[in-house]
Amino acid sequence: MNVENTATDNAHVEAQFGVVNGDATVHSHDNTYYINPTDPPERRLEVAVNHLRGRSSARFAEQILADLVREGYGNTKTHYYYALALLSGRSMNELDDKVHDAYTTCLRQARESTPDQWRDALDVVALLLDGAFTQGLDRERDDRFVAALPATFGRLPGERKTEITTHLELLLGGVVQDHLAAEEIQRVAAERMSGDRRGRAWMFFEAVPAPPRAGEPARILVPRETRTRAALGGVAVLVGIVIALSGARNLALSLASLILVSVALAVIVRTGYDLALSARRRRDMDREYGFAEPLRPVSPGHWVRTDFVEGVHDLVDKRFRDVQRRFPDLLPNAVGDWPTDTAGIRNTLKRRFVDRYGNSRVTPAEINWLIRWHARQVGAQWREGKLFAYQVTLATPPRTITLFRAGIAVGAISVIGLMVSGALAALGGIVLAAGAFFAVRDTTTIRVARQRDLDEKQREVRLFEQEEREFRRWVAFLEQRPTDEEMAQWLELDRAYLRATAVQRYGLSSRDLFNSVVVAKGAPKARRARVIYGPERYTMYEVMIFLLTDSGVRFVQVRLNFLNGVCRNEERSVFHYDKVASARIAEQGVRADDPASAEPPQPDSGLTSDVVELAAVTRGLRGREFRLTLVSGVDVAVFREEFGEQSGSVAENAEYLQRLALDTAGVTGALHILESVAADGRDWIDREKQRRRRRSREWAHTDPAAQAFTPTGRSSGNAN
Repeated sequence: MNVENTATDNAHVEAQFGVVNGDATVHSHDNTYYINPTDPPERRLEVAVNHLRGRSSARFAEQILADLVREGYGNTKTHYYYALALLSGRSMNELDDKVHDAYTTCLRQARESTPDQWRDALDVVALLLDGAFTQGLDRERDDRFVAALPATFGRLPGERKTEITTHLELLLGGVVQDHLAAEEIQRVAAERMSGDRRGRAWMFFEAVPAPPRAGEPARILVPRETRTRAALGGVAVLVGIVIALSGARNLALSLASLILVSVALAVIVRTGYDLALSARRRRDMDREYGFAEPLRPVSPGHWVRTDFVEGVHDLVDKRFRDVQRRFPDLLPNAVGDWPTDTAGIRNTLKRRFVDRYGNSRVTPAEINWLIRWHARQVGAQWREGKLFAYQVTLATPPRTITLFRAGIAVGAISVIGLMVSGALAALGGIVLAAGAFFAVRDTTTIRVARQRDLDEKQREVRLFEQEEREFRRWVAFLEQRPTDEEMAQWLELDRAYLRATAVQRYGLSSRDLFNSVVVAKGAPKARRARVIYGPERYTMYEVMIFLLTDSGVRFVQVRLNFLNGVCRNEERSVFHYDKVASARIAEQGVRADDPASAEPPQPDSGLTSDVVELAAVTRGLRGREFRLTLVSGVDVAVFREEFGEQSGSVAENAEYLQRLALDTAGVTGALHILESVAADGRDWIDREKQRRRRRSREWAHTDPAAQAFTPTGRSSGNAN
């Protein structure tokens, strides 16, 4: 999944959007958009509404709602959302006869029901659509229409207002949009950061954490030869003592020497064990923390996927870089080289996570929390200067070294004492010394191995307990994660806010603004996440705003940090309609013309046959590009959509995900408007008015519900 950002010669801006490279998370446990063919109507309505509120796909919502209406489940709530789905994402030129017939039927059936909040909201939709058709055709009518909005649109709940303005944005003209923006700008500015967005939005991009897994530390295998030598060495000591005593000419000297040998051996055994254990512990810690060359992300085998290994290595390095970025504030005068100092522990953690999770059905993103926690633990040690403290704490005390050397000296003198007490005693001394060497050395090796295994097991238990505590804390913390609907609402409020801000920046009035287009796409290298069957959400967006006025096009591009709502890198330009040379759409791949060619949905796929047919038209479509070029050769904007492999559940349908990407992009409706601008040139305003006048006559003539609305915004149906 790739994005390419380049600029052609003399180009103002190229915003080329595709599937973004970056951390990706799929919340597969969220059933917001899951639908089963056997689900009851209430559940299917809920999923359709979720598609609309989540700005997922109006076309899928439209299909589900059409089925419900056709099956007789047509209450006022269903009709209201069906009308929104029919109009959502469509420009004026896309309101064809099929849409018109479905919309008219929807209104007629709704008006046969008892008035309630849903029918009132649907009446306002019809009123706004009627006003959008006639905008700019009669100034006096426009004034009466706008004057009536506070008594109609203004009475709706805030949630209905947001839904209507969101889904009718391509249809509502400048007069309507400008008035609604003036009415709503303060609410939008406040609500776009509501719900603790700064503190919660980032949680959506965190995967559902995988629990920690206890590991079994590798045991030290002591060779059988070592145990054999230790046993034979003990036997040799006993044999040497017997020979020395039996062949001693000076029994007192021999006994004294043997006593000294015993004391020396006791000291050597105790201090030698301490020395060996300390050395072993230091070697283990050096392997864990010491300097190391970068570890190559290669699968260790045993069915461990290479891409999993690469993902783990990448996350470990990223989380350590995150910790490093905090040092200037936490420790301005930090001493040491963080990347070099942590090279060893990073390799250790990479091996640990691959070993623990390589054969499980866990993605790197699901253990990101654990990687982050370990990185912060290491960071805390490094800041306090304790990362290599083991080199001091595990150092052998000088007293132990002195005692060990003294034991060797006393033992050597004692053996010499045995050897001078007779030839046979000398032989016994040699046998004793040789046996003691092998017995002490190999016994120490065995004891150190056992103690090291015990230490590692206890250390692993302590570490697992700490990881479990952090896991429980993290799971509880993520309970504040925003829903997909909240993410969609924040983005829509951002779009409305940025559009209103652009209008103010240019000093435009309602009379100047004829229409507007807002496109928000994921920025390159942004993190992304989605619920299963849902649209991608991004941590960073590129937002492009086209303000279509009588005098030309005002174009604004900004980069939006979705996590905190901050906008940067604003670029603005102005060009006249006659300066637009071309608008070209190019598709890569094959578009299926026959939806019947769609494969049937798999069991438990979450897709109905109708939805699969709707998605099948994009089968084989690998990408699409829209390029808006001025007569000077400058490419003002380039929308590039590339549909690579979508990561997610195996139950998800590839065609469904491609179609979802097309609909969610927000580009489809914008392309129709901008393509019309490029085709009409300087005559676009006049021709658009003609199209609206013709569309208004057609819909008013064939739609009795539309004629029922008066300029005051009250319908004859409501009056009764």
